Amino acid sequence: DEEKEAVIIHDCIPFHAYTVSFLAFVIWDPVHMYNALTNDWKDEEHQMTYDVRQPKTEAYVLDKLRRWIDEHPEVDVIR
Repeated sequence: DEEKEAVIIHDCIPFHAYTVSFLAFVIWDPVHMYNALTNDWKDEEHQMTYDVRQPKTEAYVLDKLRRWIDEHPEVDVIR
């Protein structure tokens, strides 16, 4: 039901498990969301995720990562 933003399964069999697939776009970075909720951050602006599938965004992220690596030679593992 698009109006109610709900999935309705008709003629279902009681106690059967049903799966619904959907595509969602993340608008709040999951790590930031976890930290905000766990650490009770109240005045922290939500950080959005980067969509690195976009060519300009990919180039920006790679450039930023390369610069960060150059500026932090003491770091040998990046997750």
